[in-house]
Amino acid sequence: MISLDTYHPKRTRNNPIINCFIGYYIFFFKAIREKKRRKLSSVKKIFYLNGNATFSHGGNLFSLPGTKKQSRTTSQKAKAMKKHILLLSLTCLLFQGIGVSCFEEDWDDDYTNPQENKDKERLPENKDMDEEPSKEKEEPKVIHLFTDEEMKYANTAADVDYMSADEKRMILLCNLARLDGDRFAQEYLTPYLKGETNKNIQSLYEDLKNTRDLPMFAPLKELQQAAAYHMQEMIESQKFEHNSPNGDSPATRIKKFVQNVRATSENIGARSSTTKDLALDFTIQLLVDNGVESLGHRKVILGQGDIKYDKIGVALGKGPVSGYNYVCVQDFVVLAKR
Repeated sequence: MISLDTYHPKRTRNNPIINCFIGYYIFFFKAIREKKRRKLSSVKKIFYLNGNATFSHGGNLFSLPGTKKQSRTTSQKAKAMKKHILLLSLTCLLFQGIGVSCFEEDWDDDYTNPQENKDKERLPENKDMDEEPSKEKEEPKVIHLFTDEEMKYANTAADVDYMSADEKRMILLCNLARLDGDRFAQEYLTPYLKGETNKNIQSLYEDLKNTRDLPMFAPLKELQQAAAYHMQEMIESQKFEHNSPNGDSPATRIKKFVQNVRATSENIGARSSTTKDLALDFTIQLLVDNGVESLGHRKVILGQGDIKYDKIGVALGKGPVSGYNYVCVQDFVVLAKR
């Protein structure tokens, strides 16, 4: 419905239907009010002449043909009242349907509704009342414990062009563990494990606390080729093992690619799934070393063995290999001094 606050004369000057409704309202309610207050100053007297209703106004007589004096009963008065109420209801409905469209067609641009302005002041701009304010999800802040200089120092494979991004990242992670094992555990190991623990994990935390300032692994192209070659061998043969299908041991195979070698070692790993950080998956898997009593993979990475390896080659790829979807090969050497 249209409230009285929204009525404005300029809006209705070209709408005869609305003018008719407004005139009917004014006449009907004014007549009732005048009748109740009994202030019939302009209509002095109504009488019947020759069967027609006649009234005087301003000294003149006005006749209403076809209106005869009849005495109405209470039920007739009630019916008449119901008729007026029904007519008023229909008029209101017409106001809601036709009246609004008429108002919109002849709108005064200079007119502003004070009530609408108050409503706009109460509501924030460009926001729906039915919609709840959106709450942006704040991502947890990652606190880096290693400085930019330390990251650059540990990222020894950053500038090589024969490794993938995952392979370079794996060398970086291994070097960070060697640089400061305790900080590596806080930044990478603990968030990755999410509370998981076992005997090997507990011993890994102890070993990382005691690991600090070891020499960084340096990438070697020939060693990278040896690792990639063995990874492809395992995929083709579907055998997950250190020895090649032709019987070559890791040392024999590595020496076919790298000359002047004093000592060699190899880590291999396989897994069915990844957390979208394949380098971190395999690094932590080899450090935890579940199922390996000697913890040989961990000892090579953290330099806990008798031989301290300083050159590395890494190959990461997709299988399948013996039912696993991802495979990793790490080859290490110490070059003989000339």
